[in-house]
Amino acid sequence: MVVDGCLEGRASVEECSVFVASSVVVACGPEVARGPSHPSFRYSGSDDSAMNSLIVITGASRGIGRSIALSIADVSLQKSDGDIHMILISRSAEKLDETAKLLEEKCCGNKDDSETTRITTSCHGVDLSNLDTLPNELEHLFNPLMQSKYKHCWLFNNAGSVEPIGATPSLADGSMDELRNAIDLNITSSMWLSSVFTKSFTSPLDATSIRIVNISSLCAIEPFPTMAVYCAGKAARDMFHAVLAKELSESEKGQDREDEKKLFKVISYAPGACDTEMTDVLANCSSLDSGLHDYFSSAKAEKALIDPTDSARKLVELLLKDEYVSGLHVDYWDI
Repeated sequence: MVVDGCLEGRASVEECSVFVASSVVVACGPEVARGPSHPSFRYSGSDDSAMNSLIVITGASRGIGRSIALSIADVSLQKSDGDIHMILISRSAEKLDETAKLLEEKCCGNKDDSETTRITTSCHGVDLSNLDTLPNELEHLFNPLMQSKYKHCWLFNNAGSVEPIGATPSLADGSMDELRNAIDLNITSSMWLSSVFTKSFTSPLDATSIRIVNISSLCAIEPFPTMAVYCAGKAARDMFHAVLAKELSESEKGQDREDEKKLFKVISYAPGACDTEMTDVLANCSSLDSGLHDYFSSAKAEKALIDPTDSARKLVELLLKDEYVSGLHVDYWDI
């Protein structure tokens, strides 16, 4: 059994407190318009009542995060089931722009213009490990969105770091700042983000689904030598979101709903060993356990790792079917 390369995000944490916002409006048909950079977001040429879905993705600049964004766009183009406001968050504003461009190309390549799905993509360069600035940045991000009437509000809580890597006693040879930064990014900011998202969108009168997806890992439930910090972070995130799921389920008891579908659902999804920059780090890390190092090195060379696009597609299909139990840990290989 091997650790899954599931976490899209940087291999190490660098200090960055800049908050950068840019917006691109993509019409999935003959019209393409680019909106100006601005911290408040509206659909160009439409009013708030036309907004259908809000999608927030952290770690969206590459890997599984970018693949989730593109997979959602694919499904939306096929179904033509309403406009989407997609919020992309990552430390690298430049790479987020690359994701936005890929979304634009995908939408403009859509040949079926009978119905138009509009995707508004807002890119935000945010250092999620900087806890001093994070509360204000999320407040500036979510407050304008709370004024809109979304039917679907989905958060993909994905960003994180695989480092530090090494035998557990070796942590004492490093710096406390490195360990603190990893905990701040992998655990604290993830908890804070899901909490703020839940609080912000618990009372939208028109909402039919509020979903929180914690991007997890086999490391959350299996110990892997030399990956203690990463394993601990994933386990903590899984348990936090399991508790959140239980609380939200309790809050819905006794509410009159027209159907049996739950308004709130939470899932921890392990995407499997994906071919991403994170697995590049593992394949080239001399301090990684030798067995894991050999696996990732050979899997990379033999192209045996999972395509993140395939894993993201499975996740989106799972969410749309809506048959999973809220709060559970689901692995790519379980679907």
